[in-house]
Amino acid sequence: MAISRYMTAMAALHAAADDADLDIPEADLVLLRQNKLWSRDDRTRVTNALALCTAGGMRYVGCSPSELPAEFVAAAIWKFCAIRNWQIACDWVASSHQRGLDIARGVTGDRVSRGQMFAMILDIEAGGFDAVEAQRESLISRQGGLVEDL
Repeated sequence: MAISRYMTAMAALHAAADDADLDIPEADLVLLRQNKLWSRDDRTRVTNALALCTAGGMRYVGCSPSELPAEFVAAAIWKFCAIRNWQIACDWVASSHQRGLDIARGVTGDRVSRGQMFAMILDIEAGGFDAVEAQRESLISRQGGLVEDL
């Protein structure tokens, strides 16, 4: 499982949400998290709310949200959206994002499909945040406690 490629995104989003550093209206956060199936009328609010969540996570770690990798967006969907709306969120936002490795390599034009985005979310779900925390603890112990808290 490739949970490590989601580690920074999940930790940043988790910390930003805990510190209420998302700059998102409470009503929009409720819309994302509600267990009610979204309709096409919700699309603009949902995509804007997800953008605010990802920007909040990036701000929290001191990074610019200029070009977010698909893995970061998948982590935001996993973190903030009700399970029943994951596929809808993927459909609405996937084609705007590239894989992190493609961004790092300077490859342009290849955007992820909604199926690929959904697979990323399932990858995260399979490992979950507990796996990220376990990996972080392992890294801290290997480094003799010199790793700053995520």
